[in-house]
Amino acid sequence: QNAETFKAMEAGAKTMKKIRTDVGIDEVDDIMDSIKDEMEMASEINTAIAQPVDPLMADEDELLEELNELENADLEAELLAPPMPTTNLSLPAVPDQKLPNLAKHEEDDMKALEAELAGL
Repeated sequence: QNAETFKAMEAGAKTMKKIRTDVGIDEVDDIMDSIKDEMEMASEINTAIAQPVDPLMADEDELLEELNELENADLEAELLAPPMPTTNLSLPAVPDQKLPNLAKHEEDDMKALEAELAGL
């Protein structure tokens, strides 16, 4: 079993050596640089495609933000406004005659009480 494991490891080493001789580090670096360049080019193309054709569309986010602010201001004003009755309320009429002078009645009651206490 050890001999088989050793032979498998030896075969793996030979295969890796062959791959390394077929593809050198310089070639790997060149391929990686090429991939990086292509990725950057694809990113630039995506950015260019994402640009709006109509210049007015560029302001869409700004306009949506302004609309949200206006809607929030309207909602806030509506919530802070006093409630308006939706139906006519049937209230009693306001009396025409003067209200009695409660202070005078209290004063008279106090004098009567004092007189009563003085008589005791």
